[in-house]
Amino acid sequence: MTILICIVFANTATRAEEVFPLSGARWTWEIRYYYEDPYNVSYVLQGDTVVDDIQRAKLYYIHHDNHTDSLLMGFIHTRGDSVFYRSLSDLVGHYPNILCLEPHQDYLLYDFSSSKGDSIKDYCHYEDSYFPVLDVDSVKFGGIHRKRIRFREDDYDYWIEGMGSINGLFYGVEAIPIGMMSRRLVCFTLNDEPVYFNPTYSSECPVPGVVSVIRETKNNLLTIFPNPAKSTVTVQSDHPLKRLQIYDVNGTLLSEQSCNNELQTKIQKLPKKAGKYVLKITLQNGVVHTEKLIIP
Repeated sequence: MTILICIVFANTATRAEEVFPLSGARWTWEIRYYYEDPYNVSYVLQGDTVVDDIQRAKLYYIHHDNHTDSLLMGFIHTRGDSVFYRSLSDLVGHYPNILCLEPHQDYLLYDFSSSKGDSIKDYCHYEDSYFPVLDVDSVKFGGIHRKRIRFREDDYDYWIEGMGSINGLFYGVEAIPIGMMSRRLVCFTLNDEPVYFNPTYSSECPVPGVVSVIRETKNNLLTIFPNPAKSTVTVQSDHPLKRLQIYDVNGTLLSEQSCNNELQTKIQKLPKKAGKYVLKITLQNGVVHTEKLIIP
């Protein structure tokens, strides 16, 4: 079934000439977990820094329940027609996606030089897994033709120069977290001007555009010990803890406990069977961590 896409174009000719925006860009998502109300988050490119002698744009995560604070996720830079991303190790699991990338390394996020018949690396599956490029054409953005790279026949899996994937910034390099029912890109804005709206939603982004000054929150210090654990596990954070959940590798919820916004709590009820499990940690501010838990 063909899904109609509603794209609105703004007077951003200067930015449209770039392969990928490196400032003032915001991707807004709707996140929905089972038995929970949906909420919105944004990924924002704002400001820059130099890492390993390369000028890079700063990428932030913003939870809409507290959108004046943000977490610095990593950095994006371009080289020719290629877009690269580098994540921060101490922020893995802070946001509602799990990147299939090692921290402190540059990974190819987009390659807009791709042609029909090429293959794009899929980091989240087997080592030799790739996305085949089915077709390459163009779409008109504000009077300028931009390259569009298609991966599936359903008209809803493609890249567009100047924005990235229609399925979200990290589509193709992220795994779906345990307990998540759906995640959808709601809208994309550039310098507070609307560029893309998901037709499933209304023609407005959930919150105002990119904040003029992003205030970075202190990178959350999350400690889990001991791990591996036989009887009890202590979870400690510098942000109030809201809820702890343990899942098996199949995504089945095994246990859950409230934390009453404490900074430290113990898990007394651990799985009896030895193996690897997933510990989902929800903070009071809505940020979600997922950590591996090993029972020897």
